[in-house]
Amino acid sequence: TLTFDGNGATEGSMQSMSVVVGTSITLPTNTFKREGYEFLGWSRVQGAAAPAYTDGQTGVALAGKSNETITLYAVWKELQATFTLAFNGNEATKGTMQSMSVVVGTSITLPTNSFKRDGYEFLGWSETQGAAAPAYTDGQANVTLPGKSNETITLYAVWKKKLQATFTLTFDGNGATEGSMQSMS
Repeated sequence: TLTFDGNGATEGSMQSMSVVVGTSITLPTNTFKREGYEFLGWSRVQGAAAPAYTDGQTGVALAGKSNETITLYAVWKELQATFTLAFNGNEATKGTMQSMSVVVGTSITLPTNSFKRDGYEFLGWSETQGAAAPAYTDGQANVTLPGKSNETITLYAVWKKKLQATFTLTFDGNGATEGSMQSMS
């Protein structure tokens, strides 16, 4: 008898098979599922990291004995959880930036800002839209964001109004005997 163990599967089941000793079989297609994991194949060893048999493999000779039960265990590989990192220009007047997929728990280098805002200087990025000071600088390396699987984190551009140079314009009559003009800013 050949049985199938989901080995941590979160759903599904598979029927046992009767196998004639000394014959080759075709393994049935896996119907087990495990959330957050990819099915790799089957092994006779419960804790195997790599499968000995593929899903639906043909020509499998299991070398069992009469009245023996052989169990094949599902072999799983954990999927890398990712989140989406989006960029918001926060009143930018020009430019766009593509979202990116980030593996949860890994550090990244932030891309260079491509947003522009007339009359403002880009200071960096914040996870809060109305922030006055950035949490991250443009192109900052080794940033680990608190993203969870399948969520979207948005970084907002932080802007500072550019200082406008001012000056005072005064008028000199250069020897004029009458009249005057007010200074201008």
